[in-house]
Amino acid sequence: MTRKGKFLKNSSVTLLFFLLSSFIAIFSRKIYLEGLGEDALGLNTTIASLMDFISLLELGLSASACASLYGPLATHNEKQVSEIAWIIQYFYRYISYGVLVVGFVLGVCVPFYIDVSTIPIGEVYCAFTVFVLSVFANYYWGYGRIVFQADQKNFIPVLIINASIIIKNILQMVLTLALHSYLMWLLIEVVFNCLSYLFLKFKFYKNYPYVSSTPLLPFKKLVLNYQNLFVITKQNSIHSLAGFVSRQSNTLIIAFMLSLSSVTLWGNYCLINSKISSIYYNVSQNAWAGIGDMIAVEKKEYVMDRFKKYYLLNWLVVGCLNISYLFLISPLIELWLGRQYVISSSVVFALVITNLLAVHSNSCQAFLAGYRLFGFVWVPIMEAVANIIVTIIAIHFWGLSGAAWGGVATGLICSVWKPVYLFRYGFCQSIKKYLLFIQKLVLITAATICFVKISMPLLVAHIKYTHFMNFLFLCFVVFMMTVCIMVLLLLMLDSYSRSLVKMCPKYYAKRW
Repeated sequence: MTRKGKFLKNSSVTLLFFLLSSFIAIFSRKIYLEGLGEDALGLNTTIASLMDFISLLELGLSASACASLYGPLATHNEKQVSEIAWIIQYFYRYISYGVLVVGFVLGVCVPFYIDVSTIPIGEVYCAFTVFVLSVFANYYWGYGRIVFQADQKNFIPVLIINASIIIKNILQMVLTLALHSYLMWLLIEVVFNCLSYLFLKFKFYKNYPYVSSTPLLPFKKLVLNYQNLFVITKQNSIHSLAGFVSRQSNTLIIAFMLSLSSVTLWGNYCLINSKISSIYYNVSQNAWAGIGDMIAVEKKEYVMDRFKKYYLLNWLVVGCLNISYLFLISPLIELWLGRQYVISSSVVFALVITNLLAVHSNSCQAFLAGYRLFGFVWVPIMEAVANIIVTIIAIHFWGLSGAAWGGVATGLICSVWKPVYLFRYGFCQSIKKYLLFIQKLVLITAATICFVKISMPLLVAHIKYTHFMNFLFLCFVVFMMTVCIMVLLLLMLDSYSRSLVKMCPKYYAKRW
């Protein structure tokens, strides 16, 4: 199967489960709020953020190992694949033990950083234990997911893990409606998480029978043979730390400076925002292995052309989704949960800016990983510091409304240094044409936002969103209008977009 075929297969499975899990997550949120309460959901969100902190023990090994597997998998070198897979298994086993140790230490300190006055301390510790065991299972049994991703078979772990999540959520909703028991919710959570990773381990050895569970060489010799893997891992560990701070520090700061109920308000918006980001990130991540394979065998001119196409497609998808999110999220929260859960529009605007800036970062990151470029480790440290400082200052002066601006600060730094680093050390070309291209896309996006903003009052006047079906129709109209405007402006103002459209008939003629 070609790279395009593998990408389409992985993306279709990812998108299908994304839509299913998004529907269930939105539907279940309402049930959990009524059946478990705001504090229980706020506790889940806070502990999940802490679990991301514990996951830093992985030190970026997954991204480094995935990048190191592109070459051996492309050349069908089973010996190297088996050796790298065993290294991953070896370190993940000890990372899982580290998760238990760090989890125990953090668990002892729970009353110092989580407000336990509104929820029984026993339930807090049970929740913490469940989340720690879930992370442990991920590392102890789920290491095969890295090889699947590198081999462009990401649909297998996506299918196993997401099917488990969907079944788990349905069962949790039914029992929450029947029993209103948070402890039962936690029991189902840990059982299904462990079973899904056990089944993933079984599928891994079934698909790669040549991978041995015991070392083919002495460990010291393996380390000497793959020194570059460990160098990249050391560099990538700093990037992983910065990624954690960017993703999860806001939730922890809100929990510390405000309250668990404020975390729930923030979490409602972030739930929808994360689902929208997941469309882009999970689907585009399916192309990362293909990009690594392409870099390993193709010329730089070809790779550069594919980068531009990849970036343009990402910007179009993310731009349309986030413009729709900008104008529809507050009406959705009001219809879904109630007016009391609607927060300031400045938070929504900041989240949209962060997502658009992430297109620069993630599009470049896919090719940086393909070239195995994980240097400039001082920049992620600057990102982390900027995110924390801006978030604390913004929350101090504006409360919850200022929570999202730390992500904007981090996004601005990423959108500058990653393209510069990629073009200098990866493509070895000038960045000027890229900057002109980005400037054009930003202006097109700004024009689209203005047009949709002018049109929204007219649409809302004609489509009353008092019911979910009406609201879904409004979402469809707004999204399609956004797509049409952006595509039209791209075709009018960008010659590269016009050339891609002209290539489509030739491409499909060859296919037929």
